[in-house]
Amino acid sequence: MERANSFTNGESPMSVHTTDYSTLLWPVVNFSIYLAIFIYLYRKHVPQRLRARSIEIAEQLQRAAHSIHQAEHEFELLDRRMKQIEAEKSDLTAKLANETDSLIKVIQAEARGRVERLLKDNARQIDTELRAAEKELRRETALVALDAARDRLKRDLSGEIDRRLRQEVLQPGLFH
Repeated sequence: MERANSFTNGESPMSVHTTDYSTLLWPVVNFSIYLAIFIYLYRKHVPQRLRARSIEIAEQLQRAAHSIHQAEHEFELLDRRMKQIEAEKSDLTAKLANETDSLIKVIQAEARGRVERLLKDNARQIDTELRAAEKELRRETALVALDAARDRLKRDLSGEIDRRLRQEVLQPGLFH
């Protein structure tokens, strides 16, 4: 009852200090029960979840490490292949240069051979044409000389000399 009187006297309930342990017992018991349930649930579920998660993370790390190792291996293989390709490229370039040089030499040799054949063919053709021209000139010269001789004979021969020459040529005893 003292309590009720003290509230009516204008004192606030906070200013009353009573040390009754019975009022603290139930909150401590409730807190202890909640704490025990929390610890029980924590020990039952969290370690399994943590183990599962740590296993999952470890597997992911292993896969990542394996992927990294595999990628590095593939990179090394590709790097070697690129170096081989560069070597092949320089070999092919050198081979192409050699083949080009040899082809140029072959083409030049063939061209020289063709030029020599053309020169020989042209020389033969020129010789043939020269012979034909010489032959034609001889024939024309002979014709011109014959015409000139005929004209001279016509001019120089008198009728009497012509008749006598014809008789000598046409005598019966000459052609037997």
